[in-house]
Amino acid sequence: MSPNLAHLEAALKQFGPWSDEAGLSVDRHWMEQQLARLRLEASTEVRALIPPATNLLAAATNYLSLPARDTPIALQRLDEIRDSIILLKSWFSAMGVESSLTVPDVSDASLIEGETLLESSFVTGGKTEVQQLGNNGSPFSEDRQLWWTDGAPGDTCKIRIEGVEPGEKTVTLFMTTARDYGIARVSIGNLFKEIDFYSRAILITDPIVFENIKLEPGEPLTITLEIIGANPDAEPRYFLGLDRLEVK
Repeated sequence: MSPNLAHLEAALKQFGPWSDEAGLSVDRHWMEQQLARLRLEASTEVRALIPPATNLLAAATNYLSLPARDTPIALQRLDEIRDSIILLKSWFSAMGVESSLTVPDVSDASLIEGETLLESSFVTGGKTEVQQLGNNGSPFSEDRQLWWTDGAPGDTCKIRIEGVEPGEKTVTLFMTTARDYGIARVSIGNLFKEIDFYSRAILITDPIVFENIKLEPGEPLTITLEIIGANPDAEPRYFLGLDRLEVK
């Protein structure tokens, strides 16, 4: 088993009764009982943990049902587990609870921290800077992000990343949501997604995935953020933040 697979399995063992003498397993019935009790007995804040906990349960079950765990499909399932752990940590952080869940390393992806792209970001309005987020143990990678402030609808931020090997890539963004963040069109090449980054607490988004990105030799990977509005419930300051991205 590769070190990354072992690391991910070790991380899973922190959440519920996953292990037995034969290796990693899951007592799905026990987990479903606990989630049902939470729905009935827990506070509103704790009940908010049920969807990400259910996602983790489903991702773990999918992984554990595989006959072999050193295959490409197993790595994909482990990425789903990792993303579910990140989302759970984000909810714990929003509730002011310090979580012991570990976010494992990506198995075969190049990880690029958002804050390292400050000099590679170019805006038509506002400014970009490095923002400190939380402290050690927060769900944000390295507890920092690339932060775009003082923009307005119609403004863009282009992030150009040099040195990415040519070929067909999958790019996964992990961005930030908060009460004063905007709605943006996020695009790479000719692909785009329109995303509302509003939330009442500061959280990390679900993975924002762009597949089949083709890079020619010498071509930078370019990510474009365009502010297109704000949620009616948001404080309309149109902030945007990039925690990190992964390139495979």
